[in-house]
Amino acid sequence: MVRAEFSRFVDALSGAAAVTADEWRFINLISDNLEALVPLGTSAGKRAKYLVSVAYPGFAGVSVQPPSTSLGASAPARKLIQLNALTVGPFRGFGVPQDFDLSSQVTLLYGPNGTGKSSFCEALEYCLLGTVNDCSAKRISVREYLKNARTQSFESPTLLGCYVGAGPEPIIADEDVYRFCFVEKNRIDDFSRIASFTPAQQEKLIAALFGIGEFDAFVSNFNESIQPYLQQSSTAISELASLEKALISHRELAANKPLLLKALAEEEALLADSYESGISYPTFVQSIGGHETGIIKSLTDRLSLPVKIKTGVLRSVLSDAMGSVWTAWSRRAELQGEKEAKAKDISYRDLYTAVLTVESNDPTVCPACDTPLVGSTSVVSNPFQKARRALDALAELADIEGRLESGTRHLVTRANGLLAQLSNIERHLTEDERNSKWGGVLREVLAVGRSDPASEWWNPICGVAEGSVPESLEFLTNCVLRMEQEDELSALEDGQREGVRRELGRIT
Repeated sequence: MVRAEFSRFVDALSGAAAVTADEWRFINLISDNLEALVPLGTSAGKRAKYLVSVAYPGFAGVSVQPPSTSLGASAPARKLIQLNALTVGPFRGFGVPQDFDLSSQVTLLYGPNGTGKSSFCEALEYCLLGTVNDCSAKRISVREYLKNARTQSFESPTLLGCYVGAGPEPIIADEDVYRFCFVEKNRIDDFSRIASFTPAQQEKLIAALFGIGEFDAFVSNFNESIQPYLQQSSTAISELASLEKALISHRELAANKPLLLKALAEEEALLADSYESGISYPTFVQSIGGHETGIIKSLTDRLSLPVKIKTGVLRSVLSDAMGSVWTAWSRRAELQGEKEAKAKDISYRDLYTAVLTVESNDPTVCPACDTPLVGSTSVVSNPFQKARRALDALAELADIEGRLESGTRHLVTRANGLLAQLSNIERHLTEDERNSKWGGVLREVLAVGRSDPASEWWNPICGVAEGSVPESLEFLTNCVLRMEQEDELSALEDGQREGVRRELGRIT
């Protein structure tokens, strides 16, 4: 398959006048060594090194004529108009000969896996092309690939058909004529999803669709340059090549100097006009100046001004934090009250347990006074039942304690959130605010809050609980209001700075 596609490539080049003598020498080298080059890839420069080894030192003696191919000498193909019959077997999935009538306009194959549908198609491909694409792709000999696995034998299938103006006769395989008659289902499936692949993968899919995937892989495995693998006889040769390359570049630059100067003048005029319509380039350069004077320095100086750090403080966020702390604190206080109401009975726990212990000795009389539990002279209250009720009530205390622990954790979480808010506010106080009475109180409550977040550390400054000082809350509110206004101003300045950046980028 690679040899046939390479021959077509050579035939296409034969009519091209742009092919140089050295290029024909190189093509002849590839043609003469094609079988050795096909399995070699670009890894470690294997293919390039092999080409160098066969090209030198006799490269000048290689023919400059196009290599001969069988394609140009082929007689005009007869036009096949009908397939009549196929006999196949032993061949792939067919162990014994099978005859197929193909004289109808349409032939349909139907059957489960393993019944020979693919083998039938490969038999047609072999009869028309003289080979099977999978043989070349998998580098397996035709007879080895096509023999029946059970009988270990292979017979070439025969295909009868009608050419224009003739009756049924054996069809002669012609890969060049029938090469596009067979497209595998998998290739069509892959091609249907071509839009989801990269350009390199799309190229491979197109090559596979038209049956030239193997040739495409062969072409792709050439190194981009053979130069690194050429043997240099001396350092002088390398230096000479470098100087010659530089000389060519300088000559091209000198030859194109008038055009380059004209293009430069046009670019300068466009640049100046983009800044101010009708202004000349020298005037534009003088106006914008540089790092010392002009518009560039002015814009650069504006961008170099210190940027005020935003506080991120918001009154709504602070209010929510204080409210959540007060709610968590109130809930925990309720649970502590319930716990204290139940806790007074704890001292009687041992007594209740002891009363129930002696019940097994004599459950009919009071363990303290031997009074019968029932009868005309019975005790007023059964001590054993009373002890059980008391112990059941104490179980509620454990539930309250659990909810109290959860409430405390919730309070600590909310208190830490408020602590973060107040710490941020304290960091951004002005000098006067920091030295004021409430600035000192704020530092004190923060110190207490960091060491004991579950305490009522926030009350002296936040004023959200009974007994608080409203003046402290007013102090906080005024500080936060100032910080919000400064953040808004900073955001406005950021927008202005962005405009300065764009203007500086436009003129530089």
